[in-house]
Amino acid sequence: MYTKAAAHVVEVSMFDAIGEPIITGTPTVELSKDSAAYAATTNALGHVDEELWTITLTATEANCDRYRLRVMHTSLLATKIISDKAETAASATALALIKAKTDLITSANITVTAAVKTDGDIELVQYDDYLAANSRALSWTNTSGDWFAGDLTTATVALTIVDNDGVLVLTKAGTVTTATGTQAVAVELTSANTALLTKQGKQYKYQLLLTKTAYRETEVTGDITVTLTNKVPT
Repeated sequence: MYTKAAAHVVEVSMFDAIGEPIITGTPTVELSKDSAAYAATTNALGHVDEELWTITLTATEANCDRYRLRVMHTSLLATKIISDKAETAASATALALIKAKTDLITSANITVTAAVKTDGDIELVQYDDYLAANSRALSWTNTSGDWFAGDLTTATVALTIVDNDGVLVLTKAGTVTTATGTQAVAVELTSANTALLTKQGKQYKYQLLLTKTAYRETEVTGDITVTLTNKVPT
């Protein structure tokens, strides 16, 4: 989601027909606002690193409820369409409430596993397993021990993943591994779970939600960056 009528940067990941990052050339980018005809964007798409390119949409271009970007490049297997929608007043209020909660959690209090980065974002590889058995489960450790007033006994854990359009992709139950003191929770993802992540790059968001006796606390939110694999494993 984006803020209506506010300039912002859009990230685009581009791979050629054999899965190699596209790093050269001049992409053609066109914008459709609220299903109107496509027109050239004010700014060009610029290469950043590996497959990542970015473009800044102006405030005028972002003055719509929804837009579609059409990206064309001679090395792309097919035209790439990227869509996004402006946040509503309700979603803006909800995001503000979540941010107010998660701003209370600092990197000094939360430690994480390799797939979960220190800034709270997650990096996953499509079709990979993230299991406790191979020490790859997604986990969060709260050294301040203040989740649910310091006691996660009987609490349930849920990881919810949505794409950047807000479409639900996956909800996965987790476990409380340490209820008091230095609290810890974990969520395992199987290859069947990560197979559902079909968009390359930073195209998903997640929420780590704890629930206890009907009370809910969103403890961590962040982005998920996915690396796609070229072939379904056999």
